[in-house]
Amino acid sequence: MEKTQRIIWLLIGCITSLSAQRIPQSYFNTPQLTSAYYSTIDSLKAKHRSNPDDLHTLEKLGDYYGAKFQWDDALKVYAQLVTRDPNNFQFHFKHGGVLGVKALEVSRIQSVPFVRPMKVAFEKAAALNTAHIESRWVLMELYEALPFFLGGSDAKAQKMVDEIQQLSPLEGALAQGFLFYKQKRPEKSIEFYEKAFDWLSQKPCSSLSNYLHRNQSYYELGKALFFSKRFPEIAICCFSYFIEHHSSKEGFPLAFAHERLAQVYDQIGNIEQAKWHHQKAISQLPSVQKDLLKWDDFLDLEIVSSPKN
Repeated sequence: MEKTQRIIWLLIGCITSLSAQRIPQSYFNTPQLTSAYYSTIDSLKAKHRSNPDDLHTLEKLGDYYGAKFQWDDALKVYAQLVTRDPNNFQFHFKHGGVLGVKALEVSRIQSVPFVRPMKVAFEKAAALNTAHIESRWVLMELYEALPFFLGGSDAKAQKMVDEIQQLSPLEGALAQGFLFYKQKRPEKSIEFYEKAFDWLSQKPCSSLSNYLHRNQSYYELGKALFFSKRFPEIAICCFSYFIEHHSSKEGFPLAFAHERLAQVYDQIGNIEQAKWHHQKAISQLPSVQKDLLKWDDFLDLEIVSSPKN
């Protein structure tokens, strides 16, 4: 009994550590469930009933649930999909993503059963698609955050970074910098962010979509540029792209991106744009400045103050 209790508390500690990696869903604008939402749900269900072998419609139903933050319903749908087509990497990736959200949104004790299935789902997705960068990013973060007995490993995290590097040098430099930062090795982290910056100096902003494969990478890159005071025009491009392509699966709320964009504009003296984006940020999340310090602090570099209210 005592051993079982120890394991349970270790698992809870693991969830606490993992939760620190992700911003709670309460920071995101929860979509309203309108009559149009229920109408779409009913339509997709009816279409699937008429053709039970149509997994594409079932996937659309799961996606729609997820887009509206209906995680329990989305989880049921994706669980069906991975059972019916176990070789579809997207089904496993989406299933793992919802398991991850559930692990963060329920109580610590309730979150325990979600951790291992979540990791397995992402590992399956990565194995089925050897060119899928998103699953490797997620696994890198999981391996870094999880304890050894749940599959955490610095070596595994580094292996994911190496695989990302093979697929995209820019994503690889960002991933390595991020991993070193999480491992509290700031000098090494800065070294790899500098590699990303050197690479950027040879590419126009318009070409970034050829090299960045996650919307969240635009946010991470923009943030790194801001803190290092490098290429502000590319930082603006990155945050603007992130805002334009933002969806329910992102790791940062829109308010954070608007506030970061305000900081970049403030940095270069464009006060009008800085104030506009700052007002946009606080209209979405009044506590955004405090929340940035809590959830989205960065390297030990000089921080530029946000524009005043």
